[in-house]
Amino acid sequence: MDFLLTKTPLIFLTQSFWRDEAFSYLMAHQNLWQILLTTAKDFSPPFYYVLLNFWMRIFGSSEISLRSLSLVFFYATIYIVDHLLIDVLKIKTKWRFAYLFLVAINPFLIYYGYEARMYSMSAFFVTLSWYSLLTGKKKMHIISSVLGLYTHYFTALALISQFIYVRLLKNSKQLIIHFVWIGFLFVPWVVFTLVFHGSSDSSFWIISPTISLIRLTPGIILTGFEESFQKYSTPLVGLTIIAYGAIFISLKNTLRSKRDQGKSAFLLLWTLVPALISLVISAMKPIFLPRYFIYSATGISLLIIHSLEQIKPSVRVLVYTLIIIFLLQYNSIQITERAKGDVRALVNKLQKVMSRDDVIYVESELDYHTVQYYFEPSRVYIYRKSFQEIPEYVGKVLISESHVVSTLPQFPKKAYVIHTNLSFDILSMN
Repeated sequence: MDFLLTKTPLIFLTQSFWRDEAFSYLMAHQNLWQILLTTAKDFSPPFYYVLLNFWMRIFGSSEISLRSLSLVFFYATIYIVDHLLIDVLKIKTKWRFAYLFLVAINPFLIYYGYEARMYSMSAFFVTLSWYSLLTGKKKMHIISSVLGLYTHYFTALALISQFIYVRLLKNSKQLIIHFVWIGFLFVPWVVFTLVFHGSSDSSFWIISPTISLIRLTPGIILTGFEESFQKYSTPLVGLTIIAYGAIFISLKNTLRSKRDQGKSAFLLLWTLVPALISLVISAMKPIFLPRYFIYSATGISLLIIHSLEQIKPSVRVLVYTLIIIFLLQYNSIQITERAKGDVRALVNKLQKVMSRDDVIYVESELDYHTVQYYFEPSRVYIYRKSFQEIPEYVGKVLISESHVVSTLPQFPKKAYVIHTNLSFDILSMN
């Protein structure tokens, strides 16, 4: 059991929350009207938080309970991928199960399948949207696309990919009307956001992608690699080379083979358009963050699978084996390197010695929501910062100005000051 909880992705299910997950809890803990108002002022639409609100009422608000919602959507995504293999790519041989395993161990989908954020849900709705578009399920396409937009704004990039596909390869007015309906059903939220959003600063934490990062784009789409990760070079480079090979094969099929043109085209559009649009926009304002278009991990996985089907069986076995080795290696590194700081253990330790009137101060606003999740929110404060200094992207929409302080409490009341390295001091004014 210890091995399962420390050496497999299950570690992501049981470890301490980090800031964004704690923010999800605090956002979803509000009533439904407050969720709508608060998300209108923030950076993400409300559907995930609304669903999480109902989920918590049924299953509670522990880390495992909150993360389990994402896990449900992870498995639901794998289920839709299976139907894509059968109904769209027409793979009904024993290779179907091998390919399904390839998608199921994707490190990008796995990591966010265990995180209490909306990304796994976003991957599901976009995957379902593509499936329903390609199989002619009109109502399902509209519903899944709209729910995707209400889950994450970057769903719009996936819909641009679909529109290009429909316009160039289908040229169907009826299908184009689908996109009109999707836009029409999303307009109420756009209007609501414009009315209630208010002012915000322009600061953001995403940095512009470097040339070296841009070269790795196919591998990034597949794995979710970010530039702060340092120890993934071998599996990342290997997977990037294989992904480039799959893109080349699909481009060749799109240009030369009328029989295969449609399959290769939709997979290329699904995979590349969201990332390319993000890169272009990032030249002006950095928005290139892989998890925002996590749904492309499903697309590029299917692109690789489709390309494997085009090569000789003996070569296919070799390349498939290399892909599995690289994915497992990446997962192994990820389990070690992406462990979250143990705020839970620290707060539990403090609670054993704190008096009823004592408070917790955090030196970094990045720790504020996390400590609130594990402690009484009303007794947590940000220390030595002004409210104006705090950037919007740290969840400022849920930070009250009264909880940003610069003075210590009067003894015998004490402040347990948590530093950025998760050490602490006990301070008060005499």
